[in-house]
Amino acid sequence: MIPSCLYSSPSEAGGPELLEINAHFIVYCVASPEEQAILLYKVDVTEKDVLGFYTLADVPDEDLVLVQILNADLKYWLIFYGVPEPGGLEWWTVVVNHRARPIKEKCAAMYYRYAAISEELFPGETVVL
Repeated sequence: MIPSCLYSSPSEAGGPELLEINAHFIVYCVASPEEQAILLYKVDVTEKDVLGFYTLADVPDEDLVLVQILNADLKYWLIFYGVPEPGGLEWWTVVVNHRARPIKEKCAAMYYRYAAISEELFPGETVVL
Protein backbone atom coordinates (compact mmCIF):
# COMPACT_ATOMS: atom_id res chain seq x y z
CA MET A 1 0.00 0.00 0.00
CA ILE A 2 1.26 3.48 -0.85
CA PRO A 3 1.78 5.58 2.31
CA SER A 4 -1.10 8.04 2.84
CA CYS A 5 1.32 10.96 3.03
CA LEU A 6 1.87 10.46 -0.71
CA TYR A 7 -1.82 10.84 -1.63
CA SER A 8 -3.29 13.85 -3.31
CA SER A 9 -6.91 14.81 -3.25
CA PRO A 10 -8.87 14.57 -6.51
CA SER A 11 -8.96 18.38 -6.58
CA GLU A 12 -5.14 18.42 -6.66
CA ALA A 13 -4.88 15.96 -9.54
CA GLY A 14 -3.94 17.27 -12.98
CA GLY A 15 -6.45 17.14 -15.84
CA PRO A 16 -5.50 13.74 -17.29
CA GLU A 17 -5.13 12.19 -13.83
CA LEU A 18 -8.53 13.51 -12.75
CA LEU A 19 -10.01 12.16 -15.98
CA GLU A 20 -8.58 8.72 -15.14
CA ILE A 21 -10.05 8.88 -11.62
CA ASN A 22 -13.47 9.73 -13.07
CA ALA A 23 -13.18 7.03 -15.74
CA HIS A 24 -12.31 4.43 -13.11
CA PHE A 25 -15.42 5.23 -11.07
CA ILE A 26 -17.63 5.30 -14.18
CA VAL A 27 -16.43 1.88 -15.33
CA TYR A 28 -16.09 0.12 -11.97
CA CYS A 29 -18.41 2.22 -9.72
CA VAL A 30 -16.04 1.67 -6.80
CA ALA A 31 -12.34 1.62 -5.98
CA SER A 32 -10.61 -0.54 -3.41
CA PRO A 33 -8.30 1.23 -0.94
CA GLU A 34 -5.32 -0.01 -2.99
CA GLU A 35 -6.81 1.31 -6.23
CA GLN A 36 -7.56 4.65 -4.58
CA ALA A 37 -3.96 4.81 -3.34
CA ILE A 38 -2.67 4.39 -6.89
CA LEU A 39 -5.20 6.79 -8.41
CA LEU A 40 -4.43 9.47 -5.83
CA TYR A 41 -0.65 8.93 -5.71
CA LYS A 42 0.97 12.35 -5.96
CA VAL A 43 3.86 12.33 -8.42
CA ASP A 44 6.55 14.99 -7.98
CA VAL A 45 7.28 15.53 -11.66
CA THR A 46 10.45 17.52 -10.93
CA GLU A 47 12.38 14.57 -9.46
CA LYS A 48 12.91 10.90 -10.36
CA ASP A 49 9.99 8.95 -8.91
CA VAL A 50 10.86 6.01 -6.65
CA LEU A 51 7.84 4.02 -7.92
CA GLY A 52 8.62 4.51 -11.61
CA PHE A 53 6.06 7.15 -12.53
CA TYR A 54 6.96 9.59 -15.27
CA THR A 55 8.64 12.93 -14.61
CA LEU A 56 9.46 15.93 -16.78
CA ALA A 57 12.85 14.37 -17.59
CA ASP A 58 11.07 11.41 -19.27
CA VAL A 59 9.18 13.30 -21.97
CA PRO A 60 10.07 15.45 -24.96
CA ASP A 61 10.14 19.20 -24.31
CA GLU A 62 9.33 18.57 -20.63
CA ASP A 63 5.59 18.69 -21.39
CA LEU A 64 3.65 18.61 -18.08
CA VAL A 65 0.36 17.54 -19.69
CA LEU A 66 2.10 14.64 -21.43
CA VAL A 67 3.63 13.57 -18.11
CA GLN A 68 0.16 13.62 -16.53
CA ILE A 69 -1.26 11.60 -19.44
CA LEU A 70 1.48 8.97 -19.14
CA ASN A 71 1.07 8.76 -15.37
CA ALA A 72 -2.71 8.42 -15.69
CA ASP A 73 -2.25 5.58 -18.17
CA LEU A 74 0.38 3.90 -15.98
CA LYS A 75 -2.01 4.11 -13.01
CA TYR A 76 -4.68 2.45 -15.18
CA TRP A 77 -2.24 -0.34 -16.10
CA LEU A 78 -1.23 -0.91 -12.48
CA ILE A 79 -4.86 -1.27 -11.48
CA PHE A 80 -5.78 -3.34 -14.55
CA TYR A 81 -2.98 -5.80 -13.84
CA GLY A 82 -4.04 -6.40 -10.24
CA VAL A 83 -2.74 -3.56 -8.05
CA PRO A 84 0.67 -5.03 -7.31
CA GLU A 85 2.55 -4.13 -4.15
CA PRO A 86 4.31 -0.77 -4.75
CA GLY A 87 7.96 -1.37 -5.56
CA GLY A 88 7.57 -5.15 -5.79
CA LEU A 89 8.48 -7.37 -8.74
CA GLU A 90 4.98 -7.30 -10.27
CA TRP A 91 4.87 -3.50 -9.89
CA TRP A 92 8.17 -3.05 -11.74
CA THR A 93 7.11 -5.56 -14.41
CA VAL A 94 4.08 -3.37 -15.19
CA VAL A 95 6.17 -0.17 -15.10
CA VAL A 96 8.90 -1.57 -17.37
CA ASN A 97 6.37 -2.95 -19.87
CA HIS A 98 4.49 0.36 -19.87
CA ARG A 99 7.67 2.35 -20.51
CA ALA A 100 8.58 0.02 -23.39
CA ARG A 101 5.49 1.09 -25.38
CA PRO A 102 5.74 4.17 -27.64
CA ILE A 103 4.25 7.38 -26.23
CA LYS A 104 1.82 7.69 -29.17
CA GLU A 105 0.47 4.20 -28.46
CA LYS A 106 -0.15 5.07 -24.80
CA CYS A 107 -1.96 8.29 -25.73
CA ALA A 108 -4.05 6.48 -28.35
CA ALA A 109 -5.02 3.80 -25.83
CA MET A 110 -6.26 6.45 -23.43
CA TYR A 111 -8.14 8.24 -26.18
CA TYR A 112 -10.03 5.10 -27.19
CA ARG A 113 -10.65 4.09 -23.57
CA TYR A 114 -12.17 7.50 -22.83
CA ALA A 115 -14.05 7.66 -26.13
CA ALA A 116 -15.97 4.54 -25.13
CA ILE A 117 -17.32 6.32 -22.03
CA SER A 118 -17.31 9.92 -23.32
CA GLU A 119 -21.02 10.45 -22.64
CA GLU A 120 -20.54 9.56 -18.99
CA LEU A 121 -17.26 11.51 -18.65
CA PHE A 122 -18.65 14.63 -20.32
CA PRO A 123 -22.42 14.66 -19.68
CA GLY A 124 -24.32 17.13 -21.81
CA GLU A 125 -21.31 17.96 -23.98
CA THR A 126 -20.79 17.15 -27.60
CA VAL A 127 -17.53 15.28 -27.93
CA VAL A 128 -16.08 15.08 -31.42
CA LEU A 129 -14.24 11.80 -31.89
